[in-house]
Amino acid sequence: MKTTLLASIAAHLWAGAVLLAAPLHAGAAQWDLIAQSNQGFYYLDLRTVEQDGERKTAWSVLDYREEQSLRDGSRYRSTHAQVQFNCKARLARLVHLTHYSGPMLGGAVVQRQGMLQDWFEIDPRSPMHRLAYRVC
Repeated sequence: MKTTLLASIAAHLWAGAVLLAAPLHAGAAQWDLIAQSNQGFYYLDLRTVEQDGERKTAWSVLDYREEQSLRDGSRYRSTHAQVQFNCKARLARLVHLTHYSGPMLGGAVVQRQGMLQDWFEIDPRSPMHRLAYRVC
């Protein structure tokens, strides 16, 4: 009797753990490689694309080939950026940017910034152009 009760409790706990973990896994980013350059590899999570009129916003990752430095000397290896595109005008701007010490958003957060830039024209030869093409 005790064994059956313990087995039943264990089964319920296991089912509960699976249900709790499912939303976390379902929400994990799906990074698609969009472009690469001498600087590094550019990824998009196309599931994060949101539209507001002519503007679309998405999250991207730049995974650098080499470690980079901020002005204060802090070192980082990857960035997570929320980029907003004006698809009709072919403009972009960074809305949020987080620097990470490790590749692919690994390691510690080095720095966070918000509302970084005014709108800029997208150079048709740049990786940003390839990101915009996929988002727009």
